[in-house]
Amino acid sequence: MSSKERVISLLKERHLNYLGPKKEKIDQDPNWILNNPLSGNEFNEWIEYGVNTVMSEMGFSRDKAEIEMSWIEGSYGTLIR
Repeated sequence: MSSKERVISLLKERHLNYLGPKKEKIDQDPNWILNNPLSGNEFNEWIEYGVNTVMSEMGFSRDKAEIEMSWIEGSYGTLIR
């Protein structure tokens, strides 16, 4: 698994943590990311978690990690409720 794949996997796990008991139903929903938007606070925390994860997993500076996280967030497809 590449560093970027690991970051995305960790971000998915983090997203699942926000869902609580609903996460058991995720296996049956291929669009679970779109169907389970994050609140504004959850989204901000998720982005910060992602930046920190990119820095630690990929060895990027904060500026470069923020740019990388912007790209990841755009391709991840999460919505804000």
